Parts: sequence; C-alpha cells; structure tokens
Amino acid sequence: MKKEELIDQKANAYIKHIIWSSTLAGADHPSSALSLAHIIAGILTLKKFNPEDPFDRKKNDALILSEGHAVPVLYTAWAFEGMNYSESGYAKRLTLEMLDTLRDINSPLEGHPVPISCLANGKITNLPFPSATGALGQGLSIMAGIALADLFDGIKRNHFVICGDSEFREGQIDEALRFINTEQLPITLFLNLNEWGQSAKTKDLIKHNYKKELQAKDWDVIEINGHNSKEIVKVLSKDYKKPTAILAHTIKGWGVKRLQEGNWHGKVLSKEDAEKVLKNLPKTDLKIPDTKGTGVLINKQEIYLTLKAKLPVPKFSDKISARKGYGYALKELGKDERIVVCDAEVSNSTMTEIFREKYSKRYVECAIAEQNMMSVASGLASQGKIVFANTFARFLETCFSQWNISQQSKIPLHVVGSHVGLGPHSDGPSQMALADVAYALAMPYLSVLSPSDAVSAYYLTEQCALHKGPTYQRNYRPDMPLLYDVKDSYFFIGGSRVLKKGTDCLFIAHGYMVHFALELAKELEKEKINVGVIDAYSLKPLDIKTISNESADLKKPKFSPFKCIYTFEDNFGGGLGSQVASLFAHGSDVSVEQFFVERWPKSARSMEEMLKYCGFDKRKMILKILNNYWELDKVMKSKWKD
Repeated sequence: MKKEELIDQKANAYIKHIIWSSTLAGADHPSSALSLAHIIAGILTLKKFNPEDPFDRKKNDALILSEGHAVPVLYTAWAFEGMNYSESGYAKRLTLEMLDTLRDINSPLEGHPVPISCLANGKITNLPFPSATGALGQGLSIMAGIALADLFDGIKRNHFVICGDSEFREGQIDEALRFINTEQLPITLFLNLNEWGQSAKTKDLIKHNYKKELQAKDWDVIEINGHNSKEIVKVLSKDYKKPTAILAHTIKGWGVKRLQEGNWHGKVLSKEDAEKVLKNLPKTDLKIPDTKGTGVLINKQEIYLTLKAKLPVPKFSDKISARKGYGYALKELGKDERIVVCDAEVSNSTMTEIFREKYSKRYVECAIAEQNMMSVASGLASQGKIVFANTFARFLETCFSQWNISQQSKIPLHVVGSHVGLGPHSDGPSQMALADVAYALAMPYLSVLSPSDAVSAYYLTEQCALHKGPTYQRNYRPDMPLLYDVKDSYFFIGGSRVLKKGTDCLFIAHGYMVHFALELAKELEKEKINVGVIDAYSLKPLDIKTISNESADLKKPKFSPFKCIYTFEDNFGGGLGSQVASLFAHGSDVSVEQFFVERWPKSARSMEEMLKYCGFDKRKMILKILNNYWELDKVMKSKWKD
C-alpha cells in the first residue's frame, strides 16, 4: 500500500472512534480532533515513533499537541499503532476498546494531555506526553526546552508541535517564535488552520496574517492542504534543520458533515446522531500491530541529582544577601552537567550570572519573556535536566499558568524568585512579590523554601537539586548579617531552626523577617519577656514537630488565657501564619497572632520606613505583647507608649 493510501485509510479509521468515544464521554472536542486526522496519521506513519517503547528519546521523534483539546485524535492514532503506555512501570497496550473510557475517572485518557495520572482506583499511569497541555499557547515553548535538552545530549530527532490557529493569538507563542529562531532550534510547527476558534470564525476575531508574521520572525513557511495525503507525504519527506512552520488548511469536523454545520467546538453528537454517522463511514481493513504490553517500561529518567560530595564550605562576608548565597551554590552545583539554569534577563539581580560566567553553555537566556522561560525550563526538566528557572519573584505571577502546567505534569522543576517581599522597598509594589507564598503553598507537591540568610540559601539550593519533586525558593534582596556559621550545612526540606529558646512567647518567621523577629525579641528581652524564635525556612512542608514542641514549653501570660505565638512574614496573608494558626485551631490553649502585609506598599527610602508603613511597627507590636504581661498602668507609662 502506498504511503498516501495508508494515511487516508488511517484518517478514515479514526473517525469512528473519535466520534463514539467523545459521545460516550458526554463532552469533548471531536470536531477539532477530526481536523487533525491526516496530519497525525502522517506524522506517526512517516516519522520515527516506536510503539514498543515510546518513552525512549533516541527511538522516538518528539511530538507535542499544544492544541490539547484535540487529544482524542492522538489517543485513537496511538491505539491503531499499538502504542504502549505505562501502568506502575509496566508496559500496557493502548487498545481500541480503551478509547471508550475517555474522560472516565478510572481511565488514563483525560480530556487534555496529561503525562502522569493517578486514577481513582490508585493506579499510576504514564502516557508518552512530555508535558501536559491544554492551557493554550504553551506547547511551542515546552518543545523549545526539549529541543535544547536534545542539543545538550547530542540526540538528533525531529521536534513536532501542533498548534491551533486561534491558539496562535496567545502572546506566549510570539515569545516562543523569537526564542526558537534566536537559538535556531530544529522545530517543525504544524499550524492547524481550520478557521474556527471556540466562539467564532478566526477571521472575525483579532486579525492575523500567519505567513507574514512567521516570515518576519525568520521562520521558513510551507503551505499545504491538511487533508491531502500527497502533500502531507511531501512535506514530511525531509527533516527540517531550522525553524519551519507548516500552514495546514483543514476542515473542522472533517469526515462528518453534521459537525461542519455551524460551530461545534467542544460539543459532541448524541448517541442517536453518532450511530447514524457510524453507519455511513467508509470501511477500512487496517491491521493493528501486535504490540507486547508485558515488559517493564523505563517511563521516566532518574532526574534527581546524586552528588558525589557535599557542597564545599563557602567563603561569605559578614553581610550578604540570600540571593548571592544561592548564586554561589549554583556555581558549585554546575560541576554536574545535568544542571541547567534559565533566566529572564535579570541574571545580575537573581545572581545566576555567577553560574553563567563559568557554565555559559548550560545557561539559557530567555530575555524578558517569563511565560516562555517557565515552559522552556519545564521542557528541559522533562528530559532529565536539573533545571533552575529564575526571575524576580514578582514576575513569576506573569507565568502562574505555565508553572501550574509544569507541576500538573509532575516535572521536577526548581523555580527561584528573587527580590521577594518588601525587599525592593525603593522600587514600590510593582517589583514586590507579595502573593507568591499564598500561590505556592496552594499547589500540591510543591516544596516551598524561604532562606533567612546566605548560608541557608546556599545549602537549601543543594537540597532543591537533590529533591525528586518541584521546588520554589524565594531569595530576598538586601545584604543582611549571617545567622548561621558557613560550616553549618544542616538544612533540609521540611526543616526549621530554633534560633532562640523562650518560655513567655514564640516568634515564627521566614526569610528577611527572621531578622526582624530577632530584633523584636531582643527588645522584649530588655523588658524581661523571654521570647523564642523559630526560622521556618521550609514553608512547605512545614516543620510541625518543632513548632509543636516549642509551643509546648510556653507559659500562659498573666493577662491572657492562651499561650502566645506570633508569626511574621513580609507577604500577603495565606502563608506561614495561616499554616501555624491551623495547627492550633481546634481545642488548643495556644493563640496565634499573624503579622503580614495587609495593604499595598509604596516606594520608601529605607526598609525601616517600608516595614512601618505596612504594619510592622516595632513600638506598637511591643506594646501589644506587653499588654499580656504587665498591668495596664505600667504599659501606659512605658517608654514604648511614648
């Protein structure tokens, strides 16, 4: 059978299963999936894909369906190819019968691509997606990271990305096109021009000249009929060595007249209509390969770092910022060739320039394009690299969606934000990360670290590299005194430090605010109030044991029925304080008072001014605490009242 005939046969065979599986699911995007039938059939027929072991980078070309809602066509194509997937590490074959479980809670076939899925029955399954997609606009950037990883590892293969024409309006696509051209990555983009968005014809939305815009970014552009198998064979007959876009004109709902009448985006046929369609489909006699699904699949690489030795003891000055401690740790970690650092053109602020000066080939400059950077870093990490992605923590808010997709994909990416909290006091709130803690703590499986000095930042960076899961480390800007000896390397994810024992009340803080808490405790010591201080450098997981033990040693103040804990953090609420309060929420004799940023900051000429403006007024705080211990007249006459 000729290649063209085989592609046509496969495309026709896909129709039945795309229609029926989506109808049984009760919700899906069969019209989008059908528009890609020939393109997917062509790629899987003509390029390098190994159904026995689809996870092996050397045996398979890379494919990302950025237009994630069209995934039923890929599930169907995989079933016809006899594609294996993994269940608890063992190979199982994706069968045509399994397609009928689309979107079921106990099925690995989700409504959008997901590489690792924990089913309701407890089984862990892996499908050969490098990353989740579905939040539109991200696939091209993720593939850029994959292509970079292949370049670093000397792996030569094709890199295919399929994007929708309405999706192409996402700003991240623009970032990715420029980045890929700058790096001259061999990526082939199929742009699915089916002329429909979700709610309207694409021509009636924001105008776009795909060809001119791609050519303006120095991409090679080829135009084809996306349902003409001869043209597909021709365009896939060569491997493209530079960025190439294939504009594929397609029909949304191809092969099913009913789905071409009006806008059927995200709609499925009723069972009655589906049965009518299936009766009139052309017959095919495709044979599905007898793929054995019994062996053990290597479905992911061991991508966590095993260090041969601990990091060397650093040489730090008496006053140094957490971000610099981080930079020096990166330099030492860079001895391992799996370490890659991505930055968004702020390397002289994040201190990744220290790494770049020594390991420039593994430093990836993404310029001021944080969304692209996060997805590029995610793509790199998906291929076995230990990746640190860096920018001002405030600008991470620009790419929360990309970060979310990376975590959803179970990719162990290490994200590092600098200039956290109120540290950029002179610049004002546009530069301050104040919501990052609440966001990061809300994400499942993400470890969140907030070092209080350069020493803790240095050694916690090592812990991130050793960690199997995703991490977020927040580094403050100001140069501050060291709290720990440079030889003190005992820091770990889930840990904390008791910097000062106390029996009257307990202060718990993280990051820069540990210094503030220590200063406040020192003033209270002068008033005979014995204050304990905990550096909660691991915000997630929180060191519940240490906090509980230290609170157990507290005495109740004279004028309070509760033991007193105070938390300090220079970010919005929903962070450390909320976690500590939840520990003592039910039936406890402990009161937790939270101090955090409750208003929008503004520019200030000193950190002291900024802290006071945002509610961290030492005098008022001391008065509030003394009120629990002293007679009212003594409080009113104290020096703090004046």
